[in-house]
Amino acid sequence: MRIAEIAPADVGSWLPRAVEHMARVRVASGALREGHLAEYKMRKAAMFRVGVPRDSRIFTSEAGEWMWLRLGDEPEVVASRITGDPAPWVRKIFATCDDRPVAMKVFPGERGLAELPSREISERLAVPISDVHLTSTYDDIHVRSMTAAELDTFLERTMRSADRHLALASGSCPMRGSWDVLMKARERLSDGVATPGHALMAICVDSTTIGGMWVEIDGKDARIWDLHVYEGYRGHGHSKAALLAMAEGLKREGVHYLNVTVIAPNTGAIDIYESVGFRVTARHVVLELPTLAGLIEL
Repeated sequence: MRIAEIAPADVGSWLPRAVEHMARVRVASGALREGHLAEYKMRKAAMFRVGVPRDSRIFTSEAGEWMWLRLGDEPEVVASRITGDPAPWVRKIFATCDDRPVAMKVFPGERGLAELPSREISERLAVPISDVHLTSTYDDIHVRSMTAAELDTFLERTMRSADRHLALASGSCPMRGSWDVLMKARERLSDGVATPGHALMAICVDSTTIGGMWVEIDGKDARIWDLHVYEGYRGHGHSKAALLAMAEGLKREGVHYLNVTVIAPNTGAIDIYESVGFRVTARHVVLELPTLAGLIEL
């Protein structure tokens, strides 16, 4: 099979099909909602208004398969549609990226490159807020706004935990830079507990603060940046109860959807989110030459 870089004259006919495929995969997984579909398509198409972006290369085959690579310090397979043997495409990836690890976002139900052996870095989970539920009764907790002192404690402990999990996930990880936002939380929370658009809540049992939650609200969507129950208070369902309490509060504020990104080795956190109704909508993975060497040599 011949794989060739797309000719400039062919970009116009390839682009609508590629954008439609990317949108369909994301809608099917729950990563993209129908209400955001038109905006997503316009944004992707706009990236090609003067041809293939400077940092990108598009490869196609006679069978209509294709792959979009973004190069640079952190190579990435942005998207692909491959229905046949992935081996020639794997060879093209590593030849183009100088045998470096290559990041990729994959979606549930996706075929082709998504089925290759890979090292998982993170999972993105989402849920309609009305679907958040508890399957058991847990000890009563309540949530309230954090104080400035509680925020300092929360950030110190969550950053330490995130760094530990990321170190387990990363190795030679071309996606570590994507977590800089979390590591630089104090910069994002420019006004501390009063930062607009952010809800910073203490998780309490009676008068004792046992953890905290950090949520960023954007219209009908809310992103959970972190949920952390401190050591000594875990194993009693407090995280699940806090998620339900948080969801009920955000629902009253007009939030319809929750999402969270969890570093993949933190399986405990992933299990907690899935147990209250979240489901995986996307995974960030890394393709590495040693793992896929057999395909390269075919």
